[in-house]
Amino acid sequence: MASVRQEYIKAAKALPPRLLSFFHRFPPPALRQGTSSASSTPALPQTLTIAENTSSSDPNAPTENLVSDGPPSSTSGSEYKNPFLPHKHPITGRWHNPVFSLRRQAELVKLAKQHGVEELLPYTTKGTEERTRRREEHGLRVK
Repeated sequence: MASVRQEYIKAAKALPPRLLSFFHRFPPPALRQGTSSASSTPALPQTLTIAENTSSSDPNAPTENLVSDGPPSSTSGSEYKNPFLPHKHPITGRWHNPVFSLRRQAELVKLAKQHGVEELLPYTTKGTEERTRRREEHGLRVK
């Protein structure tokens, strides 16, 4: 385990600052699972959380927001959000734009491809795999 970390550290030193800052802000899920984020950062005390009432068997019944004194729910931001995709706020239901625009996504993908770390980036429509899949599916669309 320690030798793998040393290899990652060596590879990270060769990356440009733009990729380093991206991976520092949004670490790859494969690398995040290896480190325990709960033990490295102190848990914030949360006394009130929002829970949905799902006890009704009627699917058309309106859901009510109830306040409970339980542990924070999974929608409190603990799950990984892809910075390249829009996401819906769990409480308000409003959509938030991606953190990176399509132009910046393409620039990051090109930079990561040059340095051989494209597979560590989260899913994006600008990725090589997605582009080749779309090209195979639709072919060359030219008038």
